[in-house]
Amino acid sequence: MKTICFFLIFFAPILQSGCGYHLKTAGQPVGIEIESLAIPVMTSTSSESGFEGDFTRVVREEFIHHAKFPVISSDKAHMVLKGHIYDISTDAVSYDLTLYNVSGTTVTHETTAGRRLKIKLEITLTDQDSGKIVWYEKAMVEQAKYDVTADPMKNRYNQQQALQDISESLSRRIYQQIMERF
Repeated sequence: MKTICFFLIFFAPILQSGCGYHLKTAGQPVGIEIESLAIPVMTSTSSESGFEGDFTRVVREEFIHHAKFPVISSDKAHMVLKGHIYDISTDAVSYDLTLYNVSGTTVTHETTAGRRLKIKLEITLTDQDSGKIVWYEKAMVEQAKYDVTADPMKNRYNQQQALQDISESLSRRIYQQIMERF
């Protein structure tokens, strides 16, 4: 009994005063208020057909599933999130070597076994009422590796999976940047 009284007298006031730290409501941004959000189709300089729509869908789904505000059309939204994919590149990262004997001479033939797909994105969150840019990132970069085989259909599938992985990763980062304000 004495322990409880001691606790109440000495520690309860300290706990009530707190340190200024508080938990934020899940799905609500820190430091800004977003009543609603529009995410128009991202633009791109890529020749990758349909990628912009797929990427935009993944970004929208991230906000729809986690945010506590609606994702609606641009003409009715409080904030607009616009993105432009300005660089998509691939680089070979691994090779298979095959040795051939041609007329007594050993010849080495290299074929690409793996590629790295890299995407650079510029993204802006704008308050529609004031026109003020709330958040801007000039160069969000993400990359993913994929295997290359002798089968063009398998290669296309592997590249699409890499694009999906990059889209999901960038979507999470965009959401966190806006909501956590880092």
